[in-house]
Amino acid sequence: MDFLMGCLCLGLVGSVGAGEAAAPIGVKRWLSSVLAKIEAADRSRAAGQNGGRSAVVGVRVRVGEDGSVLAVEVEKGSGTSSLDERAVAAIKAAGPFAPPPAQTLMPNGTTELSFPLTLPGQR
Repeated sequence: MDFLMGCLCLGLVGSVGAGEAAAPIGVKRWLSSVLAKIEAADRSRAAGQNGGRSAVVGVRVRVGEDGSVLAVEVEKGSGTSSLDERAVAAIKAAGPFAPPPAQTLMPNGTTELSFPLTLPGQR
């Protein structure tokens, strides 16, 4: 999946500090399923956009304990507002996700993800 390759810096905000063990396999599987749903949602919305070039949008996503998408924000824009909006729309359309693993939940019952989302070019 080229899309997943563009999300190399995917991280749970505040869940794993420097020097701690890598994320457990259940967390990795959940993150992969989140990214796959976002990719599928973007593919269905993206026809004819981007002029064949890919774009990267830095996003932050807050997910509820039930998997609902509670908030999406652009942390670092692509330089093109329509592509930033496309990223936000794809994430919102992809939800709800499977409930996040318990170890990823913060005390308020949410999980936050921050990652660069690569929007593949469409020809």
